[in-house]
Amino acid sequence: MIDVISDEVISKLLTIADSHNIIIRDNLNLTTGTPDVCFTYDKGIVMNPNWDIKVNYSFRLSHELSHILYGDHEAQAVYQFSEYGKRGEELLAHRNAIKC
Repeated sequence: MIDVISDEVISKLLTIADSHNIIIRDNLNLTTGTPDVCFTYDKGIVMNPNWDIKVNYSFRLSHELSHILYGDHEAQAVYQFSEYGKRGEELLAHRNAIKC
């Protein structure tokens, strides 16, 4: 049941990304310690499906999307997901991930 819900959420997030010309790529060659990355200027996201973290893929994707959709693009050009990020932009992306 959870996988079905997660698949549905991811599908909706991909639709949102597509409507905003945001490119999302899964990189299956990354190690389990490599975080997801968002490039705000290029409107691109690299997701690491192999990442060993307790935060699920759909929330991480929503978080990275929120950097592009709602973030301050002047603050930083590249973001790496941080589960415990305390910086303003990371906290804002955590909050805005729910909007996606």
